[in-house]
Amino acid sequence: MSYTHLSREKRKQLAALIHGGWSQSAVARELGVHRSTISRELKRNGDSGGGYHAKDAAQKSELRRKKARAAANKLGRDRRTRDYVIRRLKEHWSPQRIAQDLRAREGLRAVSHETIYRFIDEQRPDLKKYLRSQRSTHQKKADVDCPPV
Repeated sequence: MSYTHLSREKRKQLAALIHGGWSQSAVARELGVHRSTISRELKRNGDSGGGYHAKDAAQKSELRRKKARAAANKLGRDRRTRDYVIRRLKEHWSPQRIAQDLRAREGLRAVSHETIYRFIDEQRPDLKKYLRSQRSTHQKKADVDCPPV
């Protein structure tokens, strides 16, 4: 199974099952997701007292997604940094190398390589041709060392 986000309905079911005393593994089987999805959901979206409420969890998840989408706009708002990133991409620098270089430069905003990939995906797909691999940056490479779960 691959990593998935839970829908509002599944979050409601999760809350009911957890409050009913079900184990995380049993909840995962009931919802048809991997047990790590349940564990991650409870850690990221549960409350500080160890409880879980579907409505609060959905709000936390949505807020985190909004912040992630806003990260790509960092480059859209900062012309100097954006121009620098584009110039380096055209010189076939990797987003990791660009992000590392930005951290060392004065006057340019430091952004992560994930932000650069998101910028390419969402705002400048024409720059994909300068990446070492042109496949979608959201696709994960198959991990050949680990057998499927």
